[in-house]
Amino acid sequence: MSILFLALKKLYLFLISMKFKTIFLIALILFFNLPHFAFSPPIIDTNLIHKKCSQLLKDENVLRFKEFFESTVFLNDTVAYYNPNGSLHLFKIEFDTTTDITLLRKSPHNGQNFNRHLFIYDEELFSLGGTGLFSSATALIKFNFEKSQWYELKILNSPKGIRSIISSWIYKNKIYICYETSGQNSNFSFGTINLDNSEYEELSKFSAEHSKILSQDQLGFFQGRIISTSEKYMILKSRSSFSKCNYEIFDLKKGEFLEISFLLDVDCISGKSFVYTNDSSLFFRNENGITVSKKIKDCEIVRSKNFTNYYLAKSSPKILAKNTHYIILFITVMSILFFLSIKRKNKRKINGNDILNKIKKYKNQVLTRDELDKILEINHLQPDSLKTKRSYLINEINSSDRIKIERIRDKDDKRFYNYLIK
Repeated sequence: MSILFLALKKLYLFLISMKFKTIFLIALILFFNLPHFAFSPPIIDTNLIHKKCSQLLKDENVLRFKEFFESTVFLNDTVAYYNPNGSLHLFKIEFDTTTDITLLRKSPHNGQNFNRHLFIYDEELFSLGGTGLFSSATALIKFNFEKSQWYELKILNSPKGIRSIISSWIYKNKIYICYETSGQNSNFSFGTINLDNSEYEELSKFSAEHSKILSQDQLGFFQGRIISTSEKYMILKSRSSFSKCNYEIFDLKKGEFLEISFLLDVDCISGKSFVYTNDSSLFFRNENGITVSKKIKDCEIVRSKNFTNYYLAKSSPKILAKNTHYIILFITVMSILFFLSIKRKNKRKINGNDILNKIKKYKNQVLTRDELDKILEINHLQPDSLKTKRSYLINEINSSDRIKIERIRDKDDKRFYNYLIK
């Protein structure tokens, strides 16, 4: 009985150890493949969402539900925020066993933020810029969930006279943004806004004069067309007039627009179908829930344009302007120091000539130390400084070849020296 018990115990321990090893192995595999499962958009019943939103906000013109996907950002795979284009209204959509919708903000003021850039950073919701019939919104606003209100964030060091926002994209903690500023030649400023301290750093500044064909299409106007965003890429709805359902991709790190074959062939997204990115792959889910994917690096590029390089190439970067400023400042300071040194040298030369002329009067005479100090005009110094200065001046005078000072012992007191002027 004891032998059987020991055998069963060993078998049990073996199975337990294998179980934990299996669990550990599965966990390890999932950990290293986590980026591929970082975000999987839910199956969206757009008819149900439209119905519930209409009950909460009874104005179809304001809802603009045809632009639902361009007006929605996902916090994760269970929560999304819907901000109807051209308004400050905000809905929270929760996807679980049921779809729940909450109207977080009902705003009577709207009309100036069509094609705004709606995004999430650090689990907080932001809206940047926008256009209206007669004016443009240029502010960065943030939604306060406790007060259910949008608040404008003050951007430090922002360009003066901002007229509109041409383009913007988010990479890590920075908004890369191109402003159009008021001026004689419609200047543009390209730089970054640090989302951690709300400070703008200008990278380049250029004028429309640099290109005769400069327009919003060339500059990169993508606000209001964003379908989905990941850490590395942004998917945009195409502006092409040939097909209303083409989609494009934007590399957030490189600032590069890519039109690729994989996205040109997909059907229009409906909620059941969707197009999105995870890590470095593109995914398309069709109406039947079947998902196909492809590595972005393996996709055929039909057209591309690097906006970062485009903006920076328009003019010298601001950093060069800063360096030029420092160079000018350095030259100015060095020039002042140079003239001061010449002036000081001339002054020393004049003083040296005066002293030489005074000492000539005592040629072939022996002077005491105190008498020499008085002639050298150093008798006011402290003993240590006096000794050093006296030695220095004697060496300077002797190097002139016009007169010599020779140190000789005092006949009465051998501890002291007198000075013979020759």
